[in-house]
Amino acid sequence: AKIAEKQPNGVCMNARSPHTVMIVDSKQRYVLSGSIISEKFVLTKAPSLKEQISMDVDWERLKVRLGGQADNPVKQEYLHPDYDELSPINLIMLLELTNPLKFARRFLPACLANRATENLYDTLLLTGFGGQSTTTKEFYESVDSRVVSNEQCQGAASKEELCVTDRYVGVRNGILGGPLQTVNTRNCMFTQIGVAKDLQGNIKGGNVYSRITAYLDWIEHVVWGVPLAVEKEAKPTIATTTWRYSKDFYFPDN
Repeated sequence: AKIAEKQPNGVCMNARSPHTVMIVDSKQRYVLSGSIISEKFVLTKAPSLKEQISMDVDWERLKVRLGGQADNPVKQEYLHPDYDELSPINLIMLLELTNPLKFARRFLPACLANRATENLYDTLLLTGFGGQSTTTKEFYESVDSRVVSNEQCQGAASKEELCVTDRYVGVRNGILGGPLQTVNTRNCMFTQIGVAKDLQGNIKGGNVYSRITAYLDWIEHVVWGVPLAVEKEAKPTIATTTWRYSKDFYFPDN
């Protein structure tokens, strides 16, 4: 994993989560957030036909917006082999960029959690850009998040997902797809543990995130060509995965 240096005042050079990006459509609307995980790939949420925004977006002409840099067109989209546009699960997507990125101290990819590095007891940070609009691009951070039992999400989280509470209230469209992460301020490293899938905008309820460890095999295979542990029939050009996540986690509120 790549880390950033600290400034003389002790603040991380990448303190504003520079791996968090905006994803815009052909109408220049901020439809999703995402996270940079390599020079050529962004991780985000896959569309669902059960959402109004998904029916109004040209998913074949997406671009990734990186602050003041020129928009980077998406070369190819990779959906999980078990993805179904009518199903509420496996809503995770990889976007391959047309132009490889060049990293710097203030611009680094997020690290992806594995079974050894996933820390569900830590304070979690959700980041993204809010608003389905050409004018709204407010950067959002939630630092009061924690993993809870699936009951608080009213049973909406599957075994490949996390139920998380935070104080997010507001526009949900642009925030979807954004990274849920832990932050190590000693070495300035962000470790992504989830992808925002369903945000209720209600501080009493729970929000649902796709769990990185459940999809890590597939992500590493598509992005870095890591061989899969088990092969099975998959959709064209997209590999499959086996689930690698801890089944022994006890939720803090249990």
